[in-house]
Amino acid sequence: MDEQVKVLVAEDESVSRQILKRTLENWNYDTVLVNNGDDAWKILNKEDHPRLVILDWIMPGMDGLTICRKLRERQDDIYSYILLLTANAEMDQVLEGLEAGADDYLVKPYNPIELKARIKTGERIIRMQQELVRTRDRLQIEATHDNLTGLWNRATIFELLEMELAREARKLKPVGALMIDLDSFKAVNDNHGHLVGDQVLKEFANRLNAGVRSYDLVGRYGGDEFLIVLPDCSIENALLLAGRVLKAVQAYPFETDAGPIAVTTSIGVTATDGNELIPPDSLVSRADEALYIAKRDDQKQVAVLPLDNSETTPSN
Repeated sequence: MDEQVKVLVAEDESVSRQILKRTLENWNYDTVLVNNGDDAWKILNKEDHPRLVILDWIMPGMDGLTICRKLRERQDDIYSYILLLTANAEMDQVLEGLEAGADDYLVKPYNPIELKARIKTGERIIRMQQELVRTRDRLQIEATHDNLTGLWNRATIFELLEMELAREARKLKPVGALMIDLDSFKAVNDNHGHLVGDQVLKEFANRLNAGVRSYDLVGRYGGDEFLIVLPDCSIENALLLAGRVLKAVQAYPFETDAGPIAVTTSIGVTATDGNELIPPDSLVSRADEALYIAKRDDQKQVAVLPLDNSETTPSN
C-alpha cells in the first residue's frame, strides 16, 4: 500500500492507548484512537473506516468480541483485519475470539516486534483482498460490457430487457425498444480502415447515451447494431426518444483520425402496451423489423412498428 494505512485502536486504558499510538505512528501508520467499543463501532460504520483494527477484548460499551461478530456479519467487500488484545492466554478464550471473527490475537503485555509482525500480516491480507476485489470487478465489467464501446454487450442487454419486461408487466407499465444501426458503416471501414471505424462506433455509443434518459439501457447488439431498452415508455414516447437519439447522432460530424465523418442512422421503434408479459425476443424481433423498414424506405429515418399492429409509421 503506497498511501499511509489507517489503524483503528480501541483500548480503554489510556497509557496502553498512547503507547500503541506512538508505536504505530513510528511505523508510519495513521492511527485513530477511541476508548470504548461504541465509538469504535461508529467509526467502523463509516465508508472510509480503517481496515486494520486493534480491539481490546474488555472495554466500556460494546466489547471486542461483539464488534468482531457484527463486523463479520456485514460481509464488506473490502476486508477488515482484526487484531484482538486480551489479558487472558487461556486457549478456550483465544478460540472464542477467533471464532467471533478476529484474525489474530495478542496477549498483554505484548512484544512490539510481535505486534509489528501481526500488523504487517494484516496489511498484506488487506492488500491481497483489495486486489481480488479489483480483479473481480474488472472481470464482471468485461463479462457484461462491450470492450470497444463500454456499452452493455448483447447477452447482457437482452437479459436486462427480460428483467424490465417482467418488472414493468407487474406494474402494468409499457416497455419501449429502439433498434438502431449506422447507415453505410461498411463504407467507413472500407474507405478509412477499421481503426477509424472503431472511433466512429465509440463516438456513436457516446451520442446514444447522450440522447436517452438516465435510466434507459443502451447495449451493442452486434457489429454496428445497437439496442436501447426504454422502461415505462409508451410507443409514442419511444418515438419521441428516437427523435432525440437521431438528433444527437446526426447533430455534427464525428471527429476521427481520417477527419470529420458525417454519420447517419436508422431506428426501428416498438413498445409493449403494458397489459401482458411479452417475450424479449418478440420485442427485439419487432424492433428489428421496424429498423428494416426504416432502412428500406429511406436512410436517416425512424420507423414505428407496434407489437399488435403491422402498420408502420415512418418519421423523418
